[in-house]
Amino acid sequence: AGAHLVGIVVRRSDSHATLDNDAEASLKPIVTEPQAAHFENIAIDDLKAKVFDKWCNPSTSWGSWLVDLKTTDSHLPCSFHHDSAECNRDSGCAWNEGLVACTVTPCLQYCSKNLCVDL
Repeated sequence: AGAHLVGIVVRRSDSHATLDNDAEASLKPIVTEPQAAHFENIAIDDLKAKVFDKWCNPSTSWGSWLVDLKTTDSHLPCSFHHDSAECNRDSGCAWNEGLVACTVTPCLQYCSKNLCVDL
């Protein structure tokens, strides 16, 4: 686990100004390795999709640093889970082999996961 230091340069537009490049050069050396996983240089219009949505989604690198699904019994939207192991750790989701997707099942609304698997 441990701490992760991330760096985010938020530009006013899609183009990179000298000030944006200078900010990137200052931040990159201090972020956690690997830098590519801990650094973003984005336009302000992309801030929600490329930063905040990642923090709220535990299936992304940034989200996984904030949410440890192995030690919590919390339920997240099933669409956040992209593999069977991650999906099946979530108390409200079950992996559907036919759909190759993590889905919510009616059984989970009324019974424990173990009982639903046995049905």
